[in-house]
Amino acid sequence: MTSNKKLFTFFAAFCFAFAAFPANDLTDLRGLALNNAKIPVYGNRQQLQMMTFVDNAVREGNVIIGKNTVLDIIKSGSNVDDIKDAWQLKYYPLQANMSEVFKFWLPRIQYSEGVVITAKANIDQAQDRAFGESPVFFRSPLIDLDGIGFDVSFKRRTIQVNSDVKVILRTASCDPRKLKAKDIEKLEHSFVRAYSDALLIDIGRNQLMLIGSVRVIDRKSVLTCDRLTIFLDDQDSKKDKPSGKSQGTGINVEGDKGVSRILADGNVVITNGIGLAAQRVIADHLNYDVRLGIFHFTGDRVNPRFVQKQEVASGKNIILYREEQQARVIGECSIISRAANGSIRHITSDRGDIDFKINRGAFAGNVVMRDAGVIVSGPRANLELSNRQGENKKQSKFSDRMLPDGMGSPSGFSGGKDLRAVEFPCGIRVVDPASQKAGKPMDLSAKIGRYDALGKFIDFKENVVLNDSQMTLNTSEMQIKLDEKSSLDPASGKNSVERIVCQKGVEIIGKGKNAGVLTSQIGVFFYRRDLLVFVNDVKLTNKETTLTCDRLDLYLASSSGGKNAPAQTGIVGVGGSNKILSKAVATGERVLMVDPQNQLETKKMTVLLEEVKAGEKPSPGMLQSGNSRVTWIGCDDGMRLESQSNSKNGDKDDKRVLSKGKRIAEAKRSETDLKQNVARFYENVSIYDEQSRVDCDRMTVYAVPLTAPAAGNKAADPDADPFALGKTEDSVPSSIMLGKDMELQRVFCEDNVVISATENDRQAQAGGEVGEYLAATRKMVVRSYAPQRAWMQTEGRKQWCDKIICDVDEERI
Repeated sequence: MTSNKKLFTFFAAFCFAFAAFPANDLTDLRGLALNNAKIPVYGNRQQLQMMTFVDNAVREGNVIIGKNTVLDIIKSGSNVDDIKDAWQLKYYPLQANMSEVFKFWLPRIQYSEGVVITAKANIDQAQDRAFGESPVFFRSPLIDLDGIGFDVSFKRRTIQVNSDVKVILRTASCDPRKLKAKDIEKLEHSFVRAYSDALLIDIGRNQLMLIGSVRVIDRKSVLTCDRLTIFLDDQDSKKDKPSGKSQGTGINVEGDKGVSRILADGNVVITNGIGLAAQRVIADHLNYDVRLGIFHFTGDRVNPRFVQKQEVASGKNIILYREEQQARVIGECSIISRAANGSIRHITSDRGDIDFKINRGAFAGNVVMRDAGVIVSGPRANLELSNRQGENKKQSKFSDRMLPDGMGSPSGFSGGKDLRAVEFPCGIRVVDPASQKAGKPMDLSAKIGRYDALGKFIDFKENVVLNDSQMTLNTSEMQIKLDEKSSLDPASGKNSVERIVCQKGVEIIGKGKNAGVLTSQIGVFFYRRDLLVFVNDVKLTNKETTLTCDRLDLYLASSSGGKNAPAQTGIVGVGGSNKILSKAVATGERVLMVDPQNQLETKKMTVLLEEVKAGEKPSPGMLQSGNSRVTWIGCDDGMRLESQSNSKNGDKDDKRVLSKGKRIAEAKRSETDLKQNVARFYENVSIYDEQSRVDCDRMTVYAVPLTAPAAGNKAADPDADPFALGKTEDSVPSSIMLGKDMELQRVFCEDNVVISATENDRQAQAGGEVGEYLAATRKMVVRSYAPQRAWMQTEGRKQWCDKIICDVDEERI
């Protein structure tokens, strides 16, 4: 709604018109009846202020009653002879078109500021008051007013319209004083409508107040409140003031230098636009500084807020700078916006400032952003916006909405906005509430962080640390890529992270008794594929074992315990997910795994794991991870295993070992079944130490736990079926070959078996198709299948036989 100083001029003149009658003049009117009275009213310096036209006036008691009264407010300096008679003046309706308005004002433009028309006016000189219950009609070039009942106090200089107040305020482009007849047909009649229960004008304070059920309509903009107060400048203060061109809240003050401030109080609601695109401003109070173009919204019990579709901006104080297109929220700043896939983003802080001209914003103090199923926080945050190009264009398909769409017309703010990025320059922390709820909290921090809403990723730089229930991750740079296709609403329970990438070195320190430390130059966690990939200078160490390779792939699987699964420990489960390690693949020119007993070298090593059952405890090992344990290990493209004896002090009677000292095993490939305690070697198999060597095409090694009962007679029979051995207790060793928790039971060799022994520079050899070592007898038996025969060779002599027995204890064949 707008007002005009001329409106106050009219009301002032209306008051003084009756106050200007000297007391004796009114006394002289006692008992008289005047018809078609024309009474000029003069102010200071005898300047004509008003011309009053009354069809008739009579005295009733202490009150003089004027019927069909017209008060014509006269411009300063006008000649009284130029003023046209106004008896029986017909006013145009509030909804009149511009042609009617122009026709009414054309003969009065030179001298009249406005006219007021009422059927009956009561003047009480004793109380310095004029009043009436009849409808009141005020018409001026820019402001038209209808109401019912009025009360004028000459002493307090106030005017009240009692009920059913309707106001029309035209824009400066529709001022009939500036138009010509030829312009009327082309002109669009632009005006603002206002309604209220009552109207109060305080001339002394330069205030106009609409009271009760106030409603102001400006095209698609509607303002409602309990009370609307308009403050005017003094006459002399109107010089050199800003024009205050704006339509932002349904209040039009275009071209009116007299309005200085507007207050709206009680249930203030401003609605811009219609339908789903409408934006509403809800507050208890609005203080609008017209000269500076500043809107200040406040609340008593509830913070003011902007609402559009499912976007909400709120705070204790919301300040809009019209000309600068800036918004400021002071205290409990909260902005809820919606991403392109319908997910919710919520930013809170102590203070927020947004410049919509340059599409930049800044949040300060306890900044928290809830998005993508995580909580991002920091002491400060910088906002980057972009102009929305259109709802149906490809570039807006995945855009994230951000205020102030709907504020731009007619507020002076420009168009719809999309969120581009949020930067945290002074520290960032990311917390996963879903992991906290599950008892597996994830906490990520860095010195600098940047959330890219367009690319859907978060970048972290300098002192990056990620903590969860399973590990601590340290790196210098990290990027979290968010999943655009999944819901970002934490309540959905769907994963919101697509992958995590560390490209400038990564260190992962596992948690738990058997956890290790993993380092590499690059680390990538693919959430959709449940895969962790580490590349370049990969090194994994735990209490007793070290693994180095060029690349390490870790595959995850869902825990059978689901959400109720116990917390994991180790190097997996980023984000507190209920995942276990199911497979590991190490590759490179030299994959090397070292423990106290063994050194394994290969080009590709594959490790399979399984989840332990409820109540079971996993045995320690290289890739033990929380509730998973190693079940199978395979080596491809060459394998070399160097092992040390497990015997203490070289005890010759230790039956767990095949030989004393260093032992080396080589093969093209190998596999170890740790559930069955069996190791198999294929192609060009060799096992040797300083004194002996065994070569074959295939070799199978059987072991049993150290605590297992001794093997039965069947296993001790050298002629028994070597594969007829029953299953042993299900236990997990800590290494590929024999470890400190295992003892050797049997070794079975096939195809081109050759046993070599060297003593005092003399070499003895034995060979055949199959060979078998039994720990219970401490003997190696070599045989062949007919028609082939086993053979033995020493000192240049060779002989053939059915069976060759090598006695390990006696060291003889």
